Amino acid sequence: RAQASAAGPTPAPPPRATTPLVKVSCAPPVESLPPSELCGHETGALAGAQARRKGRFELADGGTLFLDEIATASTEVQEKLLRVVEYGEFQRLGGEDTLTCDVRIVAATNVDLPARAADGRFRADLLDRLAFDVITLAPLRARPEDIILLAEHFGQRIARELEGDFPGWSREALEAMCAHPWPGNVRELRN
Repeated sequence: RAQASAAGPTPAPPPRATTPLVKVSCAPPVESLPPSELCGHETGALAGAQARRKGRFELADGGTLFLDEIATASTEVQEKLLRVVEYGEFQRLGGEDTLTCDVRIVAATNVDLPARAADGRFRADLLDRLAFDVITLAPLRARPEDIILLAEHFGQRIARELEGDFPGWSREALEAMCAHPWPGNVRELRN
């Protein structure tokens, strides 16, 4: 049986839909996602670090951290993620204090993570924690009914960005798009 404090019951946290969504790409072109990007750093912890900087864990506290291309994360980054997933704790680079955060982690990849874990290129324990809910999305070539819908969406979006009207795709363009195998999936279609 829960007991209320003298100040009254603790209010329920806001739904995650109204909280921060912080996005991070783990993919190259940089050598790899530095741990300081996730954990932040203290003044002087890195060359040129003239002030304390919050990391993505702090920025996403109470909300969601989206990690794109998680399969490319370094072993060191995977260790930091595992600690946050298991204990909700991290330390800024150069810091001594253990900080806490309440963050939902959503990760995406187009790589077979179980195979990477089996051959030692991804932490099996992190995969186990992240694989609580897995959504497998078929490649675009297996969903031809989505090609025209997505092409229309992207065409309209680009027209809005250019402050113009989107006249629609020609029949020939739609036929060419539907015949293409889309090895780059939705990103290729968008580009």
